[in-house]
Amino acid sequence: TRQRALRKQAFTLFRGLVGAKILHIIPPAKRTGPRKVVLDIDLPEDFSINHALGLWLLDAIPQLDRESDDYALDVLSLIEAILENPDVVLRKQVDFLKTELMARLKDEGVEYDDRIARLEEVDWPKPGKEFIYATFNEFKLRHPYLADENVRPKCVAREMVANYQSFEDYVKTYKLERTEAVLLRHLSEVYKVLSQTVPDQHKTEALHEVESFLELIVRHTDSSLLDEWETLKNPEAVQDHSAAEEKIRAFKAKVPYTKDQPAFNRQLRNHLLTLVTALARYQTETALSLVEPADSDGKPWTNERLLRLLDQYHGTHPQIRLDPEARNARHTHLADDGVTIHQTLIDPDDLNDWSLTLTLDRAKSDELRTPVLLLEDLSPIG
Repeated sequence: TRQRALRKQAFTLFRGLVGAKILHIIPPAKRTGPRKVVLDIDLPEDFSINHALGLWLLDAIPQLDRESDDYALDVLSLIEAILENPDVVLRKQVDFLKTELMARLKDEGVEYDDRIARLEEVDWPKPGKEFIYATFNEFKLRHPYLADENVRPKCVAREMVANYQSFEDYVKTYKLERTEAVLLRHLSEVYKVLSQTVPDQHKTEALHEVESFLELIVRHTDSSLLDEWETLKNPEAVQDHSAAEEKIRAFKAKVPYTKDQPAFNRQLRNHLLTLVTALARYQTETALSLVEPADSDGKPWTNERLLRLLDQYHGTHPQIRLDPEARNARHTHLADDGVTIHQTLIDPDDLNDWSLTLTLDRAKSDELRTPVLLLEDLSPIG
């Protein structure tokens, strides 16, 4: 029966939590009350683990190199590996890679039969698959009740974060217009695992930024998914929704948006990196939508004005980098005045001699509860 299956799953999860040293069974002789188990580690108040693979996730994360530039992305890969495959998205990834490979092989003069053979080898990206399979197989040896479980490496949320793509960009890249709900559901699941299952002690500043980025994508695309999830976490939320929202508004009203650290800093960095991404791709209309219409002197920003500056930059640099090093927080500097921002643009030669200069409108940011920036210049440093 379903009830029996749920009891079996619950017992499996319990054994896994004990085996992973997350829960500790109190010996009968040491019990001073009805409690029989205690937590061995600090977990989020809303900690959730809804299937056995989450136990492997908690075991595998500490084995990653926390000092690596790719640590946050590697954690995303582990999270994606425990989730069901969004098959339609993965098939689109394969189609995209096959199209690129076919064009390249044609240019290289590869024979048709050899091209077809190469295309048959194409699979969706699985970054870190060796680590994922190795750690999971070792984990299964220690937890034989997981014999029927398996991990599923993939790269959807990780790809979006690594390339700093918006939801719309990703849908357009892989032609997912008819199935974007599948993508949104997957991103929502990744966000939920990251926010509810990964303990805070394993979250670096970069991983907190990734969490904020994913929340913004899901909430801005369809907030009902997160609202539904919040309701599932708290069944009484439906009845108390209005009162709860009023309490939240009252609390937020007491704390200026720009004073809510480090949350504001993460959102500011996400905003800046979205701006840098748009500039790197010559998406001037997108870039201008992220800043105020004019600089502090009242001089309007136009596509032509911004394109002139980008052309000057590209006169000495082939591109603006968007890799993890380029997104490192040390390239964003908020001056002592609390409003002047310098965002260094990282180039392939590591000269890094150009930057964006912006002014943060704190009053307007507090009012609108989103970073409001005035672009002052895009120019060489010094």
